[in-house]
Amino acid sequence: MYSDTQLGAAHLVAAALGRALGIRVVIANVPTACTDGNTIYLPPLPVTVSTQLIAMLWGFIHHEAGHCRHSDFSVLQDLASEQDALLLNLARVFEDIRMERAHIALYPGAHRILCELVEVLVKIGFFKPPDPDHSPASLAVGLILKSLRSSLLGQTALSEQAQLHRELVEQALGRGSVIRLLAICQEVCDARSSEDALNLAYRVREYLEEEQKKADEPPPPSPEASKTSLDSASGGSQQSDPNGSDDADASGQVGNADDADDSLSSPPADDPEQSDSSQPPNASNDPASDPTDGQDRSSNPRPDGSPADGSASGADDQGDPAPHASSASNDPSGSDVSEFLQSVLSGIDLSKETQDLGEALAELINQEVDQVDDTERMVLPGTVPVGSAQRDAEAVHSALQVSAKLSIQLKRQLESERRLPSIPRSSGRRVSRRHLHRVAFKDYRVFERRVVQTAVNTSVVCLLDSSGSMAWDSGAGRPPIEIARAALLATMMALGSIKNLKACAGAFPARGDSERVLLLADFGEAAPNVSSRFALNAAGGTPMAEAILWGCQQLESRPDDERKIIFVATDGQPDRPQLTAQVIHSAERSGIEVYGLGIQTAAGRDLFRSFAEVHDLSRLCEAFLEVFQGVLTRQRA
Repeated sequence: MYSDTQLGAAHLVAAALGRALGIRVVIANVPTACTDGNTIYLPPLPVTVSTQLIAMLWGFIHHEAGHCRHSDFSVLQDLASEQDALLLNLARVFEDIRMERAHIALYPGAHRILCELVEVLVKIGFFKPPDPDHSPASLAVGLILKSLRSSLLGQTALSEQAQLHRELVEQALGRGSVIRLLAICQEVCDARSSEDALNLAYRVREYLEEEQKKADEPPPPSPEASKTSLDSASGGSQQSDPNGSDDADASGQVGNADDADDSLSSPPADDPEQSDSSQPPNASNDPASDPTDGQDRSSNPRPDGSPADGSASGADDQGDPAPHASSASNDPSGSDVSEFLQSVLSGIDLSKETQDLGEALAELINQEVDQVDDTERMVLPGTVPVGSAQRDAEAVHSALQVSAKLSIQLKRQLESERRLPSIPRSSGRRVSRRHLHRVAFKDYRVFERRVVQTAVNTSVVCLLDSSGSMAWDSGAGRPPIEIARAALLATMMALGSIKNLKACAGAFPARGDSERVLLLADFGEAAPNVSSRFALNAAGGTPMAEAILWGCQQLESRPDDERKIIFVATDGQPDRPQLTAQVIHSAERSGIEVYGLGIQTAAGRDLFRSFAEVHDLSRLCEAFLEVFQGVLTRQRA
């Protein structure tokens, strides 16, 4: 379902997904996942997440991005204050359906992600099968929600539950009423705004109110009852034969004795199973075989012609037996329908599954994240705003003195690595002396052409440990931070002269803030022009995990670069070694190379696949460049 990269680099993928959808995604110390209409905020996430949490995160981002792009938040805010629980939930359902349809139309890939989200929600029991004991409001709104999601959004994981909802609601309201209800709800396809979704919710409620009023009306009298009433009004006696015999009674009881005997063994004429012998078995219970649904069946018909109490009259306008008179006995009574609809309209005991999906996902994400130990969770570090770009002439001069020679060597070695052996050809401008002997054999391929391999586009992020320990005087005459920042500036100047290579530099923690990284030089900025930023002080701990994640974020913003490298210079163990190891592993799984340089220490060697040490601070700059020389000329594993 999801790749190892997604599972192990959720912070980076979340930010990238937000950018693809045109919305900012921030992982910060927020109490719950939420959005303000412009930014989606996620709580601190574990470095490695479960497939279940990934499904919720990606689904939440897509769902809320859809709201940000397609929903009118003023309408949603007004709706939140609505006291009518049924109207509120109906409007939320219709708005979610309308918005997700519009979102999928713009981003077809969202369909798969939202379907996978629903599958997870069914699996964990958020979407539950209906139960006859559930409140009528939950059954009715659940029917609308799951029917629309399965039929209009293709979220088939809800199809079975939608059918169960339908069966229960049909038992309470009758099949015809449910068909008309769902037909109205299908009009969400025509909704173009949040206001349209709200108006559709009003319409559904009005329909339910009308159905309740019709159910409260007394049923019309049956034909048999009308005949009895007329007979009673005429005196209740029959006319006698002039001869004093009662032929009418005799013919009905004595003269047809055989018929009377047959009637004992034959079922009554009004037996539901025998009243319409022309119908195939179970025809009256087959929704698809009911061609007469919606015909006029009472003196007080519904808009489509069905009776208000859901019963059938037993005969059509021509006096023939009604085609589905056999199902009349299964229709709910008017009082039962009225009671059910009254409970629906009250909105009592609506289930959580009918609330806004985004709100539900926020709660579920929080529950998942809270199960992870705090030591395994982290935010996506931010960047401390940098000061104005200024040139520190003295610092630049010192850096040039140290790095000029080594930078030239580095450039030459990289160019030689890209230069391929010359290829002899039969024409050209330059003759190869070592191929002249070929002429004697009438082989005129004596011209040479040197082919140069195009350099791979490479992005490098240099991270410098500026923790408090870097301020201690270790015997070099000045604190390591001063030597290290000068070495980093010289390194950035050397890297800036290499074609097809872009470098970025940062220091951690930024002014002691473990959740921030100080940007020293961004991609595309010439190091000499921002040299004043390198005059940093040492303070705080060693949040290496956060810093490396920040570096990954910077590199992720450069998708066109084929090779991506993070270089970390530190003087000690990180604050959270295990978490740092997880971040490095996640970075490497996403295609980023991570290298370490220990400043007067071997601490952290076990964290990096490639690690070097420098104990002589006087040659720290040379060590920086030597490491880069090895990294850049090394074939990528």
